[in-house]
Amino acid sequence: MGETHLSLRLQPRTGRFRPYVEGLAGFKYLFTRITVGDEDFGNDDLGDDELGDDIAESTNYDDFALSGGAGAGIDVRVCQKREPGKTLRAVGVHLGVQYLLGQEAEYLAEGDLTDENENGQLDRSELDVRRSRTTFLQPQFGVTFRLADTD
Repeated sequence: MGETHLSLRLQPRTGRFRPYVEGLAGFKYLFTRITVGDEDFGNDDLGDDELGDDIAESTNYDDFALSGGAGAGIDVRVCQKREPGKTLRAVGVHLGVQYLLGQEAEYLAEGDLTDENENGQLDRSELDVRRSRTTFLQPQFGVTFRLADTD
């Protein structure tokens, strides 16, 4: 699943503690992808990162769902340098949460792709399509680095 949202945030520009509230609007993209790979079972000399290459890849099912919601959180400055000429001016921690209401979307869950009639392809009748709302609560945590302005 991938998502993208535009946000409008209300937050003080300065201060050590900068709480905020925000409104969000966007969409979510749900997809089921199959990848077939060559694992090269006969060669024990290969390392873990050399198990083989992908031979084929396909997106079997996808759907879009509109989404919107609200968020709140706080940015806390934990360190600030006031010395001229320094590149790094401040380090902060970001804590927040977003509640995103989403439309219903269709998707395939893991293990739902089975070629039941063994004809070598997935027919529409063989897909166990599920449908549910895409609403969820999304916690956020991050670290921010503020750089000095350069002239």
